Amino acid sequence: MENLIIIFLFLLPFSSAYTRPNEHFINCGSDFNFTGNGSRNFVGDRYAGVSFFKGKTGTKRETTSSVSQLYWTVRIYSQPSFYEFIIKTSGTYFVRLHFFVPSSSDNLYNAKFTVLASGFELLSNFSVKNSPAGSPVIKEFLVNIDEGRFKINFIPSQGSNIAFVNAIEVFLTPESFVPDTAPLAGRLRGSFDGLRSRVLHTVYRINVGGDNITIDEDTLWRNWIPDNQFLSDPSSAMKNSLFFKGEPAYTSGRANEYTAPNLVYKTARISIVQDQFNRGQSFNITWSSNITWSFKCE
Repeated sequence: MENLIIIFLFLLPFSSAYTRPNEHFINCGSDFNFTGNGSRNFVGDRYAGVSFFKGKTGTKRETTSSVSQLYWTVRIYSQPSFYEFIIKTSGTYFVRLHFFVPSSSDNLYNAKFTVLASGFELLSNFSVKNSPAGSPVIKEFLVNIDEGRFKINFIPSQGSNIAFVNAIEVFLTPESFVPDTAPLAGRLRGSFDGLRSRVLHTVYRINVGGDNITIDEDTLWRNWIPDNQFLSDPSSAMKNSLFFKGEPAYTSGRANEYTAPNLVYKTARISIVQDQFNRGQSFNITWSSNITWSFKCE
């Protein structure tokens, strides 16, 4: 079983000098650029200034109005292949991999492959089969990358012989976006050290008490999903959609607009005390998924 680390990103010290990068956003298998999806300019990989292995690869174009133009093209590999980026600044990077399979592509739907980066296994025998049909699949990671060359390898699994990718994002996060040390949650005592030396995989990004927040509304092109589906007991917490009407007042050395979009702070969950005579008791709001976490309210 893999080790699972849960990180809550609250009030981390950020540098005020950060601005959103304009690289690297790659439109795989395409000769053309595409500007969309949060105003990012995805450059066709043939002219993106990145290296990629061209032997035994192919591209496919399928025009469909059901998804973004970013997913109209795909680069397909029939043997181990890679994309290689020139990294100018060391730090923690978002690495996002986009996959989409149109209904007519059974070979891509059945593809199974592994993705490696900086010696880490990002995806192992990955397949889109377990994902919702007809929707893009985005896998997001936080990777510490040194200045120099950064390579992402795509390796078809035995019996599949196909790997593919529709788009790639590799861009620098704000300074100290991920702390190197984080306190352990729950009954565990102490801290977990060396976070920046590990690859972190985003599993859920949840907007508590609020609606879906799209990449167009987020400062780092992140998607936030509502927490309704994760509440173990919906009756234990009230949704407050007017929790905060103003704008967060960021202070120097604390959180800033890149921690989370302002919309995140406008909603909340409030614990419901069913009996006024039991106010001295503890009440939990619990969210459940493949992992379970809760907050105690006194």
